Amino acid sequence: MSSVDNCFPPASRDDWVAAVEKMLRNASVDSLRRHDEDGLIIDALYDGGSAQLAGDMATSVRRLSQDPAQRVAFGWDVRQPLHISGDVKAINQCIIDDVEQGATSLWLRADKDEQIDFGRLFDGIMLPAVGVHLDSGASTYQLVDRFIAHIDGDISKANLHAGLDPFVAEGDADPDVILAAGFALANRAATQIPTSIFAVNGWHWHNKGVTAVNELAIILSSVTDIMRRAMEAGIAPATIAALIEVTIALPADLYAGLAKCRAVRHGWAGIVAALGLDPDQYRLRLHAAPSLRMFSLLDQDVNILRSTTALLGGALGNADALTGFAHDILTGESVRGRRLARMTQLLMIEESGIAKAIDPAGGSGFIEARADDLAKAAWATFQTLESQGGASSCYKDNVFADLAREGQAKANARLVTGDAKFLGVTLQPDMVPVADIVTGGWGADGALIVRPAQIIEDFRRKALARQPRIICLLPSGTMDQPLQSLKKDSDQLCAIGGLSVITLVVGDDTARDIRAAKPDVVIYIGNTLEAIADLRADMSALMPDIIFVAAADITGESSLIDALDLLLGKQTDA
Repeated sequence: MSSVDNCFPPASRDDWVAAVEKMLRNASVDSLRRHDEDGLIIDALYDGGSAQLAGDMATSVRRLSQDPAQRVAFGWDVRQPLHISGDVKAINQCIIDDVEQGATSLWLRADKDEQIDFGRLFDGIMLPAVGVHLDSGASTYQLVDRFIAHIDGDISKANLHAGLDPFVAEGDADPDVILAAGFALANRAATQIPTSIFAVNGWHWHNKGVTAVNELAIILSSVTDIMRRAMEAGIAPATIAALIEVTIALPADLYAGLAKCRAVRHGWAGIVAALGLDPDQYRLRLHAAPSLRMFSLLDQDVNILRSTTALLGGALGNADALTGFAHDILTGESVRGRRLARMTQLLMIEESGIAKAIDPAGGSGFIEARADDLAKAAWATFQTLESQGGASSCYKDNVFADLAREGQAKANARLVTGDAKFLGVTLQPDMVPVADIVTGGWGADGALIVRPAQIIEDFRRKALARQPRIICLLPSGTMDQPLQSLKKDSDQLCAIGGLSVITLVVGDDTARDIRAAKPDVVIYIGNTLEAIADLRADMSALMPDIIFVAAADITGESSLIDALDLLLGKQTDA
């Protein structure tokens, strides 16, 4: 394809618009426009030079990782998550297996007040060679103190990421205490400074429900407050900037994740530039992990697909560290699941060579514009948070928590109204019974991981307990296309609810068959129940508890949960 004879002929935007509208049978190209969860526009066509935000800022600000040479040579940090609980010997073996099979650092999550025997936990592990990122919510600083005591106060013996987040999503932290603990670490001798001290964790806020714009705004507000308070404590911006790491959540949409990686660097660059630092010299250390909010207990293998596309977005977005979760983490992660999550990244690094490209998505009008739109919206929300007193005030006044609740409500509404599609849940649903979630671990705490799919999972459990008898009643004769579509939609609805259905055709024996089946609900495939008015009257006299419903009334624009409740035999206002 190097010869000019094989090149595509030049095409203007008007040419592209004309070609698209021809395919749409003269409908406007704007008819393909959609919106993300924050209401930001996603167009079908973009120009190559769509990006506007960078201005005179160096192009590497939003594109480069914290250490580009390291990333090109070795790939990103494969950070393996592990919940510390139970048999320390078993956890130690798990850590050894993870490191031997490609993990370069560990994200160790511990419950509050968990007493950890670090000696046994890291038996056989060469700590300086393996990054240790500690996470215990509001009590992380106490866990860090115990870890430092384990290494005799010599931080040079470990590659420590302290993981202190003054504004953790659990909501019970004292930011002043955590900030003071972080600044005490920062004031150690130069040889005693950890790899990072503060870990601003937008991933946790995302899993509580915040949208992408609000997640980034919370991160920027948190970073700004840490910087501001550090300077008040006499710590130079250059010192503290090098000790901050940011964690973002990656959705299943790889382009959204890629744009988020670039957008958060925009915001970081704006903050450090305002402090007189060169954003190109003080690049953001970025850790990214797939959303657990998007995981489901239904058809858990689909979580592999969600995680893979999410990790690809982070890889293309030049994240410095990536964490992959086992697809079955909600039911107690298996060794196979952990290995698959890790190998996904290793294949991207070793086989695909993604890390070798300095900026694999650079120049894409779509990606550049999406990143700019997200960055602008996040910066505007960040400014609003600053006007409300900054991160400390917003955290204490539950502004962050309110953003999470608002986002959760919107996400749940999108699922209930059918606007959000979940493969294996609402799209091509799996009829297998819902598994039980584990009592401990990353995804167990419903206050921290708020999953929209749980709405359907809870319904499926109710349906299994009640096991309603449902008859789908077809009109006699050949059904036209609209009725066939109603039948398909009705079947889909029942499958989403895990409901079994018996199909009958209206005929001379219909009343007898219904009496024999003793159904709770009869779905008539039609727009109204007029055609079976006599049958309904007869059945109502004999079996008054039967609910008759027209398929058109429970499909289309109807509320998913209201429709499913009706199929359980529950009368609703609808």
